Amino acid sequence: GWFYVNQKQTPKALESYQKALTLAKTIDDAAIADVQNRLGVAYHWAEQYPKAMEFYQQALATYRTVNDAQTVMAQVWLNIGDVHWQLKE
Repeated sequence: GWFYVNQKQTPKALESYQKALTLAKTIDDAAIADVQNRLGVAYHWAEQYPKAMEFYQQALATYRTVNDAQTVMAQVWLNIGDVHWQLKE
């Protein structure tokens, strides 16, 4: 997915991350939250900020169920802050 995000091929990135999310659901909550955050980043880079926020919020909720997830949760909060900045909120 990240390759496609960097190439500004958002539809392919989202497709890749959706497949990853399906797989992550068979692993654990940490994997799910990681993919949710990556989906947020893909939408963020595509300037689809409401959708990015949706996935960032999902990632935060999922990370809250994971032990020792404070570091990655901090990154999600930074991503959310950047969306607010982009939206001039």
